[in-house]
Amino acid sequence: MSNMSRWIRKSLALIATIATTASLTLVGVSSAQADETQTGPWTVRSTNTGAVDQGSQGWFEYYAAGVAYKVEHVTVGTTSTRTFHVTDGNGDPAVGQTVHFIIGKAYSGSNAHVTVGSTSASGNEAWNGSNQGVVDGTTDANGDVSFDLVSTDTTVGAHTFTQTAAYVTNPAADVIDIVDVWYDAAPAPPAPSETATPSETATPSETATPSETATPSETASATPTETAPATPAGPWTIRSTTFTAPQTG
Repeated sequence: MSNMSRWIRKSLALIATIATTASLTLVGVSSAQADETQTGPWTVRSTNTGAVDQGSQGWFEYYAAGVAYKVEHVTVGTTSTRTFHVTDGNGDPAVGQTVHFIIGKAYSGSNAHVTVGSTSASGNEAWNGSNQGVVDGTTDANGDVSFDLVSTDTTVGAHTFTQTAAYVTNPAADVIDIVDVWYDAAPAPPAPSETATPSETATPSETATPSETATPSETASATPTETAPATPAGPWTIRSTTFTAPQTG
């Protein structure tokens, strides 16, 4: 066999080995991808701590075993975040899984006006099997997903609510929590307590102006009364001083 023939055979063998390795690698990747694909039955549980379980209901027969019914009270005109945890058929968190969130669930009699993003519930039950609104979300790496439910009502009646639920394939086939969000009137703000009007500070009475210290009267020294001149008394002697008058004896 010539050197050229041996070289060709070695080259072909090398190419075959590379091709086989590449094929096995692709098969391994495909197998790994298949192993990572999650399947149901899905369980979608509400994780809102304010949602209170209402126990078994007669209408549970229309849903998969494990369904729950809860009620949560929320103040009208506010936004409440509805949160869910999703697991697959093996009980593992469902990662990157599309979840459908219902507002104003069919045949519930929901009458509240709510929105999630641009999707709204009319608050009018048609009784024809149609949900008032459905919004899609995607679970995160922990299998969690949330939706911001906005109440657009400003007042409430005797029982204003919207019924919600979340599912992956079918609300009747998945294990789900059905949650009624009941809206309550906003609490009246407390009446401000009247601030006690401070009593007027008593105007201090004017300090009595001390009376001027009486100027001590000058010590009166008795002023001696002037001595009145003695009034002369008679008998009087009257003499003529004219010397020309005849003198009589």
